[in-house]
Amino acid sequence: MNRVAAFLLRALGLALFCLIAMWWLAPPAAAQGAASDFDHLRTGFALTGTHTNARCESCHVGGIFKGTPRDCESCHVSGARLARANVVKTTTHVPTQATCDTCHSTRAFSGARMNHAGIARGTCTTCHNGVQASGKSVDHFRTTASCDTCHSTAAWRPASNFDHAGVAPGTCATCHDGTRATGRGNSHTPFQLVPAIAGTACDTCHKAGFTTWAPARLHTSVNVTAQCSTCHLPTRPANATHAGKTDCETCHKSTTGWPGAKVVHAGFNAATDCAGCHNGTGGVTGKGISHIPAGGANCFACHGTSSWKPSKFNHSQGTMAGQCASCHSGAFPPAGGKPASHTPYQLVSASAGANCDTCHKAGYTAWTPAKFHANVSVTAQCSTCHLALRPTNATHSGQTACEACHKATTNWSAGKVDHSLYNAATNCASCHNGTGGVTGKHATHIPVGTTNCIACHSATGSGWKPSSFNHSQVAATARCATCHTGTFAPADGKPVNHTPYQLAAATASANCDTCHKAGYAAWTPAKLHTSVNVTAQCSTCHLSLRPTNATHTGQTLCENCHKSTSTWSSGKVDHGTFNAATNCASCHNGSSGV
Repeated sequence: MNRVAAFLLRALGLALFCLIAMWWLAPPAAAQGAASDFDHLRTGFALTGTHTNARCESCHVGGIFKGTPRDCESCHVSGARLARANVVKTTTHVPTQATCDTCHSTRAFSGARMNHAGIARGTCTTCHNGVQASGKSVDHFRTTASCDTCHSTAAWRPASNFDHAGVAPGTCATCHDGTRATGRGNSHTPFQLVPAIAGTACDTCHKAGFTTWAPARLHTSVNVTAQCSTCHLPTRPANATHAGKTDCETCHKSTTGWPGAKVVHAGFNAATDCAGCHNGTGGVTGKGISHIPAGGANCFACHGTSSWKPSKFNHSQGTMAGQCASCHSGAFPPAGGKPASHTPYQLVSASAGANCDTCHKAGYTAWTPAKFHANVSVTAQCSTCHLALRPTNATHSGQTACEACHKATTNWSAGKVDHSLYNAATNCASCHNGTGGVTGKHATHIPVGTTNCIACHSATGSGWKPSSFNHSQVAATARCATCHTGTFAPADGKPVNHTPYQLAAATASANCDTCHKAGYAAWTPAKLHTSVNVTAQCSTCHLSLRPTNATHTGQTLCENCHKSTSTWSSGKVDHGTFNAATNCASCHNGSSGV
């Protein structure tokens, strides 16, 4: 009986446990609020870090609460009963007998802090081999010394106390390259850019030993005679004297002291590039903007090293022939230039490229006298220079081509037009245009188109008038009315009682010689109907000439009765062509005798 009771009690207890576990581990929605109030600390094991998010059954397997292990190893060591899918200690873990929580926390396995107390010196690489723990990097300088010779357990860097004993002189940069060990800073003197010292090692200048880099004495240790600006250019004084200068050694002759520097000109000569320094910058005198353009000539050719001014220019320092205008433009005093009244020879094609000494032959001592025409042959463009000097009279007024009358450059006064050289190809109208006192074609001149004057007029003596026009100089056929309008005397025009043929459509565009067939000698007689066929508009000409009788009164269409232009008297209406469509009453209306 006692066994049965005991069995029932155990069964009841197990059922109760299951109910409680089910309620606690997977409570329904209504019961979750109560489960969240459970304080795990009452069990003696506080849930911290990532344990706060772990499911209960992860540790309480099969609903068994009592006897649940509290050590890390039971869950986090491979093969342990509760390890299952948990994070476990790797095979490459540092070999240690210490418990997990000695280095790790419940927050995360990474970032472990190991207590190195008791670790034997010289055994760092046992763990710090790059597999079990961080080890020596690939860019670490080569050494067989133990890690803790330079590094401490508190931090790898900075490393100190490196024993430089045995390090060969001149090999500092092997390690001190800024990666393996401290190297040159950004502001270090750029000595490697100077050929004389490019290959020197750190300890060439750094003589204080291994304890400190500074102070270092470059010029005490190395002899440098040039390329000073490679290192000293950024530190030069910010004043006018130094602005733009790049060669320190030009003035500074010693590496022991910068002050008191001064250029020694005594050694300079014609081969010296004076302009290399004397360029007007850095407080050094240079060539002014109005300086004579000396081309490639050195300053030394005119100036002395002891006295810059006055110069000793005497035209012998360079090639001057054909180059006068390079300096003598008025822009480079004291070299004089052309006066405002100078002959504008540059506008004349023949002399446009001429230099001053083309006309000025007196040499460097005097410009005048200059003989232009004696040295340059000009056959045209005379007015370019002489127009402003021509006489103010009617003959010259408006004239722009001097050479049209003046045939010689040696004597102007003999200028007179020589017409004997002109012919039918001469453009007479270019001069004879009625301006400048020269006779020209008047407003009522017969229009002859582009025909030259010489076709009718003579070029010599008194042959200008009368003209010799005989209708052969210009094509006259069908063009009579061009001149014979009564406007261009002596060519007469139509009389006032001329037949108004231009009002009849058939003859409106007819020219004079359509009817006047007698040629140029006489206008009459003229036969209109013999030359032109007119079948209508007879009244245009004949209305005012019709008989004053009843038959003709009111009639305006002559051709109604007069059927022929050869005779009027036979005029009679031909009724043979009329029919039922004819409006007989238009004529047979009892008027005009009909």
